[in-house]
Formats: sequence, structure tokens, C-alpha cells
Amino acid sequence: MEKFRLIKNVSLYAALAVGGVFLFIGGPALESSRSSYHIWDMGHIILFAILTYLLIKDLPFLDRQNFWTQAIIILVITAVLGIITELIQVKLDRSPDIDDIGRNFIGSAIALVFFARSRRKLPGFVLVLLQATVVLAFIRESYPLGRSLLDEAIAKSQFPVLADFETPFEVDRWQEKWRINIDDKVSRNGQHGLRVNLTPAKYSGVSFKYFPSDWHDYNYLKISIFNPDPDTLKIFCRIHDKNHNNMYSDRFNRAFKIIPGWNDLSIPLEQIRKSPLEIEMDMYHLDLIGLFTVDLQQSRVLYFDYIYLTV
Repeated sequence: MEKFRLIKNVSLYAALAVGGVFLFIGGPALESSRSSYHIWDMGHIILFAILTYLLIKDLPFLDRQNFWTQAIIILVITAVLGIITELIQVKLDRSPDIDDIGRNFIGSAIALVFFARSRRKLPGFVLVLLQATVVLAFIRESYPLGRSLLDEAIAKSQFPVLADFETPFEVDRWQEKWRINIDDKVSRNGQHGLRVNLTPAKYSGVSFKYFPSDWHDYNYLKISIFNPDPDTLKIFCRIHDKNHNNMYSDRFNRAFKIIPGWNDLSIPLEQIRKSPLEIEMDMYHLDLIGLFTVDLQQSRVLYFDYIYLTV
């Protein structure tokens, strides 16, 4: 029994040390999946749950306090450490996230209401209420991860269809989500399409970011675009792989005239592969499709649907 406790303690302290280091280094890369980012975010909950558990177990002063005193001390420690962590991340050129502090509190609360010995002296209904509140907070924080995992599974099963907008989760595959919504009024295939609101600007459009990236077995990319207005609109398409150096010459760029009604674009993947000037596009690791207008003078609406690969 003592050997088991020793192994458990060593494992928890090791996990705490490793997790503490990962607060300041590492993390998902720009090309990582959505679920990778959400899993990384959930690490804050795990890390602070471990930290709080060890504090209330191994600090005699803290262990002797009643539950509410422990809770106040722990939450103050959590807040101070959370703020310091975010400030250090700014100095390290990492992106701070105020939501991480909220996740820290959830982790600390999990340890308090489920593992602190002092919780046993609380009235039963109070403990149940606290535990239910913490569980609901954890479920709410876990929702984006569950949503991403589900949509990634759907995207894998749909392939070579990249987007058909028949599930509400597909919005998450796109960036600039404030411009878009899934609409049942216009569709090329199935019951829904993607409504895109374009605004007057130098560049206005959307980026399709999260999709299966291995296209090497296919010959064409198909995109259906509906123009509800009576005049033609020029739209630009850019595609790059995960090694893109952010230079115009390192990606696929092409303009299309979008006439009134449906436009079924067909882009040969061979053109995409050969489009970079210095090195061929990596057709095993495509990363982004951008669709945008340039110097738009007035607000416009377009509908996208049925984006897929074919031989």
C-alpha cells in the first residue's frame, strides 16, 4: 500500500512539473486539428486539479482548515498563479487567454469538491449542489472538444466530400465565422448551403481551414457557388499546404467570374500542385482554401455548397 502511495505521489508531482513547463513551451502548431487545441486547453483543468489536490493533501496548515477556508485560499492561489502565468506568456510571445484562468478555477474546484477531506463535513445537499455545479462547468468547458471530435469524425467519413453543410458542426471548419451561417434556402446538393456575407473592404471572404488534407489520389477540386444578384462578381481562390511561407508565389492563386445563379467551379489538382514557383505543393498535406473578393464596393452575399474532390 505504501509503495502504491509513493508511486501515485511521484506520478502526480511529475505530471505537475511537466504540465507547468508546458504552460510556457510547446502547444499545438498552426496546422494542428481543432481537437488538439481544445485538448491543450483542457490541460489547464487537469493541471490545477492536480495542484490543488497536492496542496490540500501535503500542506498540514491547509489540510487543517475547514472547507470554506480551504476554498478561499485555493481560489486566491489559483487566481494569482493564473494571472502570473498569462503575464509571463505575454513576455514569451505566446498568446494569453483569459479563458485559461476560468479553466484553472474549474480544475481547482474539482479537487476541492471531490477530493478534499474537509468536504465530508459539509451538509449533504450543499456538497451535492457544489459537485453538480462543478460537473456542469466541466461539461460546458468540454463541449468544444466533443464538438470538434465529432465533426472531425464526420469529415473523415464524408471524404472525398470536404463540405456539404448538412450538419451544424461544419461551420467550425471555417474561419471568419462571423461572416457565415448554414442556410436552408439555397443548396446545390442536399438541404443546406453556406451563406457568406461579404463586406466592402480590400479583402473580404472566408477561409476553409479544417478538412482531410491528403488529396494526392484525386484530380479535381469542385466548388459550387451561387450568386443571387443580377451582376457578375469576381472571386479569388487561394490554396496552400502546411509548409506555406506566406508568400504569394508559394501558393495556388486564381480568379473566377461568378455569374448570376449557380457556378460549378472545377480546379485541376495538377494546377494546384505546380502552382508554387520554387517547390511543388505538398498534395498530402493541404492546409487552407481561401475564397475572397478584392476591393468590394458594396455588401454582397454568396452561397457555397458541395465542395468535394473527384478523380
